[in-house]
Amino acid sequence: MERGVPAGPILNQAVSGSQVYGTNLTGEHSNDTVAYLYTGCYDLNGVTNPTLQFEMAFELEQDWDLMYMEYTTDNGNIWNVLGSATDPAWYNSSRNPNGVNCFNCVGAQWTGTDAVMKTYSYDLSPFNAENNITFRYVFISDQSVTEEGVVIDNVVVTGTLSNNSNTLSDSYKVFPNPSKGDFTLSWNSNDTFNYSVYDVTGKLISTKLNNSGEKHFIDLNNVAQGMYFLNITTATGAITEKLIVN
Repeated sequence: MERGVPAGPILNQAVSGSQVYGTNLTGEHSNDTVAYLYTGCYDLNGVTNPTLQFEMAFELEQDWDLMYMEYTTDNGNIWNVLGSATDPAWYNSSRNPNGVNCFNCVGAQWTGTDAVMKTYSYDLSPFNAENNITFRYVFISDQSVTEEGVVIDNVVVTGTLSNNSNTLSDSYKVFPNPSKGDFTLSWNSNDTFNYSVYDVTGKLISTKLNNSGEKHFIDLNNVAQGMYFLNITTATGAITEKLIVN
């Protein structure tokens, strides 16, 4: 899958910033394709109400081309389908391979067309004892008929850490990093925080105070390529994260 600005005739929206992940950013996907998009590895041990969330739109040949998600808890040795079509805000198809169509179906998948960016979320509470879980998107197309495929934005795992395990470094995640200039800061603490962005000379690029909530968007589209520093401060401490603009 590609990352960049979506420019297809139908799939041409991003939710935050201007970039998404897509099967083909400017047109139709290929035939006979199996493609994967992997998340990072997450430690959900001690996390309350963990949730996987993202925005997605798709144009897929109904019952022939499809997308679904898998997870692994053993470093990729075994992958399992994540969820079912009965889960709320999740798959739109429960078809199984039937010898007529949907040869690649797994019994839980997205297929057909929903071309407007929509939020999808999955309750990860059954996995809140896992300290090593990774997710991946699986895209499969058959041997004929191509469409624009899938675009995905703002992939994030949210939740609240217990008081016993919550540290400042555990409270946030910045993605994608590197980026063309659009960064998302995911915050999973009840504390308010301030953040500032500096260049390598120490010059202040931007700052925002008294932030709260889960998602915060950092726009560095108007700066030169290179390394920048994100400084996050709360009432109990401070931490610095490198941001790479490419």
